Amino acid sequence: MHFKKLALIPAAVVTGAALTLTGCGSAQPSDSASAGAQEEANSSPVETEDMWIKAAKDGMTGAFGTVTNTSGEDLTLTGGKSDHAEIVEMHETVSDGAGGMQMKHKEDGFTIKPGESKTFEPGGDHIMLMKMTQAIEPGEKITITVSSSQGDIPLEFTAKEFTGAQENYAPGDHSKHEGHNG
Repeated sequence: MHFKKLALIPAAVVTGAALTLTGCGSAQPSDSASAGAQEEANSSPVETEDMWIKAAKDGMTGAFGTVTNTSGEDLTLTGGKSDHAEIVEMHETVSDGAGGMQMKHKEDGFTIKPGESKTFEPGGDHIMLMKMTQAIEPGEKITITVSSSQGDIPLEFTAKEFTGAQENYAPGDHSKHEGHNG
């Protein structure tokens, strides 16, 4: 009986090797490319909701929505880049000291703790595009790549008409905004 078991081992090894080789040969390049693209999409440290940007012809505009940190560490958003503007900054809303509110560049960015969200909204904190290089039309989808403590993160926004939240800037914070509408 001991010899029968030993005789079956080589047959099992050959069968297993054949199945392994067959499995390797059946993978198509598009399958592995799709898997790589899916893995990259799933590796983003954020989830987003209601991402939109104010349509504008020139000057400056604001981008809004909710960004949730899905990573296991703090995420600080500090700025960004876009094909539609020369400057992309994080802006905060602060008191002007006279009972009103004004917007200004938040140089140290916004930190989002793991599992928490940051909402950017008109009249509140937002992502600012300045020195626009091309118009943003209603319905257009644009990408802003935000800079973060975990690397660059592309975010997609849908442009829409919006007439509210006309921004006022803090004294001394105008130099970057000269010559812009808004």
